[in-house]
Amino acid sequence: MICHNTHHSSHNQPVSLSLVNREWKRTVLKGFKNFLMRGDLITIAVGLVIALAFSTLIKAFTDYVINP
Repeated sequence: MICHNTHHSSHNQPVSLSLVNREWKRTVLKGFKNFLMRGDLITIAVGLVIALAFSTLIKAFTDYVINP
């Protein structure tokens, strides 16, 4: 990660890139966790699993019953 501002604005001290990188990772991981824990994502995942199972069932029915 490239940090163009290498000095903290209020103290005029160098900011460690590892500190910036750690904070960035923490923020990204926190946001990703919040995204995963939302109810909408769980609902979409359950719907996807049901749709895939239904698709497999219809394909098997078509392959073995309708077009033997």
